[in-house]
Amino acid sequence: MEDRYNGTVTAILEAGKKEFLTYGYEKASLRRIAKEASVTTGAIYGYFPGKEALFDALTSDTAEELLALYDKVHRDFAALPPEQQPARLNEITEQYIPWMVNYIYDHFEVFPGFYKGHGIFGVFG
Repeated sequence: MEDRYNGTVTAILEAGKKEFLTYGYEKASLRRIAKEASVTTGAIYGYFPGKEALFDALTSDTAEELLALYDKVHRDFAALPPEQQPARLNEITEQYIPWMVNYIYDHFEVFPGFYKGHGIFGVFG
């Protein structure tokens, strides 16, 4: 039974990923996802309460990791004494921006959905 569950969820996630990459969040269709995954739309709702939950399942881990680093950089910078902030800004930027760009590049399949009609802060903020 668990193999069937995992297989169905995997099929839905793969079909959802393809759908969101092709159409973006706003134009993505649960009917097309169901057809691609060879399940009914009702079966999708059995695993995910709706389109946003499916999108979250596909993107939340990646987005949360990126946002955690972004928040850490801002907190660390804000914790510096104000007189040190201008001098350290370039150093901090050079340290973290390449990591963020590489992270986005390494997880590129997740990020198009963020700017195709359903921004990252619309889902996670």
